[in-house]
Amino acid sequence: MREIRVGVVGVGNLCSALLQGIEYYKHLSASPKGLAYSELGGYWPGDIQVVAAVDIDERKVGRDLSEAVFSAPNVIEKLCDVPRLGVKVAMGEVLDGLDDISKGFRNVSSSQPKDIAPLFREMGVEIVVNMVPSGSQRASEWYAEKAIETSSAFVNVTPSYIASQKSWVERFRSRGIPVVGDDLMDQVGSTILHKAVLRLLHDQGAHIGRTYSLDVGGGAENLASLSPSRKRVKREIKSRSIGSILPYEVLVTAGTTDFIDFMGDRRESHIKIDGTYFMEAPFHIDIKMETHDSINGAGMLIDVIRAVKIALEREISGLLPSVTAYAFKTPSNLPVAEARSRFEEFIRGERER
Repeated sequence: MREIRVGVVGVGNLCSALLQGIEYYKHLSASPKGLAYSELGGYWPGDIQVVAAVDIDERKVGRDLSEAVFSAPNVIEKLCDVPRLGVKVAMGEVLDGLDDISKGFRNVSSSQPKDIAPLFREMGVEIVVNMVPSGSQRASEWYAEKAIETSSAFVNVTPSYIASQKSWVERFRSRGIPVVGDDLMDQVGSTILHKAVLRLLHDQGAHIGRTYSLDVGGGAENLASLSPSRKRVKREIKSRSIGSILPYEVLVTAGTTDFIDFMGDRRESHIKIDGTYFMEAPFHIDIKMETHDSINGAGMLIDVIRAVKIALEREISGLLPSVTAYAFKTPSNLPVAEARSRFEEFIRGERER
């Protein structure tokens, strides 16, 4: 059996959605609903094996991963049972993964941080998926170091700068391993929808004057928005990603605006577009959407992991631009359709990276 051995950093809602999704699609037909690609380069969702896990919350550390993904403060709905995995959640380094705001929601374990590199080696981790809280730059860099140390590919899901930094990309390239990121897009999220609509309007001859995309929710990323520094990083990445789809500068504000506890894992997004078209007549577009936040991210992540495995098999190192353009907000600025086309060319072996 072909398998993809993954180590996860951060056993939050997205990790729970990923594990539930892997189990869910194991038992469905060859053309299941909800996946962009049921089979990708010979790999199916069920080929992904999470063999190591790291977190800092006492309600998760030391527990089997199958239990930890449903432990507080996770708020994701349980849509699929996850069988016992035999993977004990290890205590990680706190670093900047915890701030004054999140202290009220996370209980840091008193366990000593585990040396992660030997764990990854012992479990044969091929790909490290970084899912630490939004804006945790130091923590992201710490686990990027561990990936390099263990010659594991690195997937930077969180809004922090790893794959966007030439120095980090060069270090992964020199080590002979791939890196992708930064800041995972949702499968049916406001960023991908916003970019697609803006590009369509531009192609139709309209001129965009200003636009915003703001959201509220009850998940961990929305909680992080209460921290000014974390909100700044998220807004910076998302605003740049949306604005980059147009060939001229436009006033863009985008990001998470607030945390509403009772919303749980649901997210409500609002998109506003103001512009002009024929004879400079004005138009205004308002879009409202509601999604399950973590499930939305897992729909993309399940493709990313399989694509990175393909890169490992082909011995491709450094940044994978086609994968980054398809699934992440930065550093790519390709239109949605072109990014998908390049991703598929990469999977078929028609594009090197």
